[in-house]
Formats: sequence, C-alpha cells, structure tokens
Amino acid sequence: MTHEGQVLLPDAQATLDLGKRLGALLREGDVVALVGALGAGKTHLVRGVAQGMGLDPQQVSSPTFVLMQEYSPEDDAASGALTLVHIDAYRLSGADEFAAVLWGDDGDELRRQAVVVIEWADLIEAALDDDVLWIELDHHANGRLLRWTLRGAWRQRGDALMQCLEGFFKS
Repeated sequence: MTHEGQVLLPDAQATLDLGKRLGALLREGDVVALVGALGAGKTHLVRGVAQGMGLDPQQVSSPTFVLMQEYSPEDDAASGALTLVHIDAYRLSGADEFAAVLWGDDGDELRRQAVVVIEWADLIEAALDDDVLWIELDHHANGRLLRWTLRGAWRQRGDALMQCLEGFFKS
C-alpha cells in the first residue's frame, strides 16, 4: 500500500466533492494538515469535509483572524456526529505559539469528539504528532493538484483513503 499519492482536481466542485468523501471517512481524533498557497483551495476543501461530516458547509469560512472555528452538528443528540475544529495557523509565529495558544501538549482536548483540520500546517508542523493526514494543494494549469501523505496511524488507513478516491473522476 502506498503512503502517498496525488490527484488532479479540475475545478472547485471537484475540490468540494473530494472534501465530502474525505469528511465521510474521518473519525474522532483525526488530524488533517493542509498546506498550500493563498487561493489553492484549502478552505474550499474544508467546506467539503464539513458537508461529508453532516455539517453545514455554508458556515465554514477561513479562521485566519480568529485562529479557530468549531462547527458542531445542529442536533447534539445526532448519533455519531462529530465537531469539526478548523484551525488556521497563518498568523501564528510557529509551533511554540500554536502549542501555547491552541494545541497544548498534544491537542488531545481539541480532538475529543472532533476532527481537527489545520490550514497552513507547515508553519506549526513541529507541534503535531505523527498521526496526521498531510495534504498539499497547489495551483495547476488544469485546476489544482492535491498530494497526500499518510503519516503514523494513518498508514493503516491507506486502503480506506484509496477507496474514498476510487473512481473519483470517472464519469
């Protein structure tokens, strides 16, 4: 099983659709690290993740100035519904500030009954443990190129991720 790969996302809808599939795959305690230039589609992907988790994607916006947003299911009694913790590390000075302000020693409190997605994760990578799905989004002449790397415990979930992507672009 490969622990990394890439897909070409031809348009914003494909980014959203991939996010939906990913959101349906995520489970409590998961951390997804997003890296990419401004406008590469990080927040758009998070909107898809929210939708795939059964949350309202219209509520998702970039938390650049507030650092963190939490999106919870409207029906708290919803079976298995998780909160999405959306972090933007762009304005942080590095891993130490991230740990001090948001993450603590291991992010355990934020991950409880939640999925954590971190934009600009490359800026705070040293604060994250090994159990991360690392996603890089880059501008491409034909859309966006999404590259993923499975780290730590995510390596055992490679088959599930591949099933999530299987047939993604077949019409």
